[in-house]
Amino acid sequence: MTYADRTMTLKMNRSVSYPTRDELLEFGRNVCHVPDPAAVVERIGDAMSATLANRGAGMPEDFLRTLREEWDAGRSSVAPVRFFTR
Repeated sequence: MTYADRTMTLKMNRSVSYPTRDELLEFGRNVCHVPDPAAVVERIGDAMSATLANRGAGMPEDFLRTLREEWDAGRSSVAPVRFFTR
């Protein structure tokens, strides 16, 4: 059984595919005129994490697992690239 449809209802940049981080930030800056779209993306990710932490215990276990997997995939798809050095 498929739980998630990974196409957007509305087009962004002529596509219904989810945007990359760079595309999302560019859209935020140029179309929505958000001064710091990266900060907004981070706040949304933090709010998602807080929701799971604060409300997850009251959710059915199978639903929570599926929700966490979907949200983790979404958050990681727009996470900043991190480089590790020695």
